[in-house]
Amino acid sequence: MRISLVLDCLDPDALAPFCCTAMGYDVVESIVQYAVITPGVGEPPGPAVILQGVPESKLGKSRAHSDVHTQEFDAHVAILESMGGHRVGTQLEGYGMLGNRWPIRRETSSASPCTRKQRT
Repeated sequence: MRISLVLDCLDPDALAPFCCTAMGYDVVESIVQYAVITPGVGEPPGPAVILQGVPESKLGKSRAHSDVHTQEFDAHVAILESMGGHRVGTQLEGYGMLGNRWPIRRETSSASPCTRKQRT
């Protein structure tokens, strides 16, 4: 058995490079309204993510998103911002095992990754 995570978005091909950079993934396939990304070489295993193009914008808050845990928190956030990402809300600190968190979004119609400072 395997698990894939499917995320709706307006433009999968435009969002895929941002998600790949955020998550350490690579694009493995792009078909019609889908972009499929999987963990890159040397990255920990994880589920395939399928970015699915849909015509409608997101209405309200998404109930799903991914968290990216990284030791290089500030540098990672800076890279995502340089790719068009923007911070949403305020940085949350003191989450124990979960670490500090800062939601970084690129497209308001998708469940873009949040960045977390990885605990050592």
